[in-house]
Amino acid sequence: MPLLKAIDTNPSFAPRESGPLPERLISGNPAFKTWAQDVARGETIHTGVWEATPGETRSIKGETYVTVM
Repeated sequence: MPLLKAIDTNPSFAPRESGPLPERLISGNPAFKTWAQDVARGETIHTGVWEATPGETRSIKGETYVTVM
């Protein structure tokens, strides 16, 4: 079984569109698009293409806060 999976960086299918949860929004009005392409290891690894418009949000991964701009 190959360990590498090719990801299409220009997918032809429509993305899932979303925005940040209100409690995570810091500034701006960011919009997100996600083209999910593969799930592995019991749904613990998700790969695909993600796009965001400008804005600042707080993402919680365990105890770590990440700002995306």
